[in-house]
Amino acid sequence: MGQIYFLGCSGWYYDHWIERFYPKDIKKREWLSFYSEIFNTVEINNTFYHFPSVKNLQSWYRRTPEDFVFTLKANRLI
Repeated sequence: MGQIYFLGCSGWYYDHWIERFYPKDIKKREWLSFYSEIFNTVEINNTFYHFPSVKNLQSWYRRTPEDFVFTLKANRLI
């Protein structure tokens, strides 16, 4: 049986990735879609400080492939 590996970064919303990872002409709202074409997972760090809104979660889900995996960092209150 084959192994499934997940490879990704801790977040995707970094201005210093422009021209190093993201093409210069891509809009910030397209970064997650672009990222998910390269990687199959991402860690959501801001969940440590606050819970994302349902609207944000739905937006992230719509912009990624069906098999893309989001890993949420446990909230500091836990």
